[in-house]
Amino acid sequence: MKQIYSDHLVAYLFDEIEPKLKASIQKELRTNSKLRKELADLNESLSFIQKVEPMSVSQKTVDTILEQSEPSEFILAD
Repeated sequence: MKQIYSDHLVAYLFDEIEPKLKASIQKELRTNSKLRKELADLNESLSFIQKVEPMSVSQKTVDTILEQSEPSEFILAD
């Protein structure tokens, strides 16, 4: 069986996963308590995030973040 990673479980939660991988995950969930726990934890986190009120960010804040995130020059030493 293909290794199942956390990003697979997130895609599974959002039902944005290939049918073949979805079937593999469902099969593994039936016998793997650790995987079921990880899925439950992700689902709990998702539920919490969905309850949080969205924040409004000012254009000044966006501009500041963009200015600070511009590529820096790196100096490579021998």
